[in-house]
Amino acid sequence: MPVITIQTHEIDKATRKDLIDRISVVAAETIRVPEGYFTVFVDEYADDCIGCGGKTREELKTGG
Repeated sequence: MPVITIQTHEIDKATRKDLIDRISVVAAETIRVPEGYFTVFVDEYADDCIGCGGKTREELKTGG
């Protein structure tokens, strides 16, 4: 059973559902395993828990 883990900033429920659906379809087509075999985990992180270039995502969004 293939497992896919996605790590991202916080996203709304509808976007999360769409992401899981689309990732499952593409992965199934790509490695030729039935879509129903995939387990998808979405790990979401608050903006103050993601950093890039020494700044948090929160700081980057506000221009800080």
